[in-house]
Amino acid sequence: MWLRLQAAYDLAKAEENIDVSNLTKLYKPEPVSLHN
Repeated sequence: MWLRLQAAYDLAKAEENIDVSNLTKLYKPEPVSLHN
């Protein structure tokens, strides 16, 4: 049960990271280099 919750939590974090990176690439392709 705990492993299941941990996996779901990790997935949620991964999805958040992916969403943020995709949004920055789609809507702000140039400023991304400045943040890095």
